[in-house]
Amino acid sequence: MAKLRRWGLYFKEKYGEENRKAIMKDFVDFHNDSQWDEMIISGKCMLGGKVYERNGFHDGDVVTTSNVEKIERINRGTSHGVACDLMCATTASGSKYYFYSDDLEPYMYIMMDDIKNRGGIKPDKEYYLPIEFWGIGLL
Repeated sequence: MAKLRRWGLYFKEKYGEENRKAIMKDFVDFHNDSQWDEMIISGKCMLGGKVYERNGFHDGDVVTTSNVEKIERINRGTSHGVACDLMCATTASGSKYYFYSDDLEPYMYIMMDDIKNRGGIKPDKEYYLPIEFWGIGLL
């Protein structure tokens, strides 16, 4: 069972800024409303982070997946008053990745906060990317 830590959603430039905005708006609603059991991804995005327990990878390798088709809330939980739901993402290739809702890459938190509290995200290329994802065609 592949697990991700310090995860985030990532978007290829070729699918455009509107794709990123639409998915992120839906994702913020899903992430913040624990009543939703699943989110079908309306466009193209990948999941990335540090992978553990995945054949062919060393624990802690930084990876990006194929396009994510849906994210499911498997189990609801809290830690110190903060939601830490167990999630499962299913990719176009059929792989499943498990992760906790509160174990996001810090840049993902910033992008989600910009959507929720500032009305949108900055269009600057690579603004919301950790340095290991710079220069590979992601927004």
